Amino acid sequence: MNNLTATQVSELSGTQVGGLTSTQLNGLTATNLDALTSGQIRSLSATQVASLNITALGKLTTTQLNDLTLTQMTALTATQLNGITSTTLTSVNTAEIANLSATQIGNLSSTTLNALTATQAAAFTATQLGGLSTTQINNLSVTNLDALTANLIPTTQLSDLSVTTIGNMTATQLSLLTSTQESAFSGAQFGAIEANLTSAANAIVVPFSITTLSNMSTTQMALLTPAEVGVLSATTVDALTTTNLDAITASSLTTTQLAGLSGPTTLSSTQILALSGTQIGALTSTQLNVLTATQVGTLSTAQVDGLSATQLNELSTTDIATLTATQVGSLSATQVGGLSATNFSSLSLTALPSLSSTQIGAVTTTEIGALTSTQGLDFTQTQVGEMTTAQIAALVQQTA
Repeated sequence: MNNLTATQVSELSGTQVGGLTSTQLNGLTATNLDALTSGQIRSLSATQVASLNITALGKLTTTQLNDLTLTQMTALTATQLNGITSTTLTSVNTAEIANLSATQIGNLSSTTLNALTATQAAAFTATQLGGLSTTQINNLSVTNLDALTANLIPTTQLSDLSVTTIGNMTATQLSLLTSTQESAFSGAQFGAIEANLTSAANAIVVPFSITTLSNMSTTQMALLTPAEVGVLSATTVDALTTTNLDAITASSLTTTQLAGLSGPTTLSSTQILALSGTQIGALTSTQLNVLTATQVGTLSTAQVDGLSATQLNELSTTDIATLTATQVGSLSATQVGGLSATNFSSLSLTALPSLSSTQIGAVTTTEIGALTSTQGLDFTQTQVGEMTTAQIAALVQQTA
């Protein structure tokens, strides 16, 4: 065969080329092998292609490799594929890459896989990705890993990926994953995503849908940082299941998110009790009414101070009655003066004497007029001495 010139080789018919033995094919010089035309290359049988040794296969040009048919491509062995030089391999078009079977893909070495370009890696089908082992995916370069269409990766593989690999996935890839795939992540994997994505992307929450977030486990939800929770829209937070919302650290929620919660059961009493005064101030009366009277009595002074006069008036008289002297003493003059007559008259006998001179100055005659005679007598001599003439007149009327 090597006695023929390149021109003569190129003039062989398809039948003649198809009749060459593996010895003859493997014995061709690079010049004569390169002389084979597209038609001649396609005339080779799957058996002939599979019989090419690494040396002969390495002599094929990129054009010739791209001329191989589906049948010929699937005939290549793992040894042959892994023997193709990286330079040649990167020039193979994506159509030929797509012709490789899942078994062939599964037998590629990490070196060969990482020799592929990002464009070639992106051409992998769901079937081909299913042929990759967890080890192969874990060994992919960040560039090639980021090129994979994430939602095509089988859930079983995702759950076995290393935290490093999971952490190297991009926000775009994460946004393509289904809720079923994401729910397969372990707490460690979930934490890796949170830790490795850039802070500018606010880690995991940006690419995830409402459905995805709702399907996350409580373990996964509990891993969200305040920064990540903070970028969720009020609509997204409101759409979370009660169970998953309860798994979020309450102090991570913004006032906008809290104000956007629509149902009385979306926040647990435990969460409400963990809120700051500012956050408490964003709650609706419906949300506040999740608390029992006993729990209202356990609110810190900072939390009570965060309540507006409107919120205080939306508490039941039973709730108001449980406020301690310390809680009442921490209220602002505006809060005290803004209480309805009914709620002011619900303050306990131990709470009324705790009112400061500033608070006393804000009490309206209507509020004093709603007190019982017993409550009126509960003011201290100092408090009475700080009252205005109008307040004294209202008090005398109640205690007469």
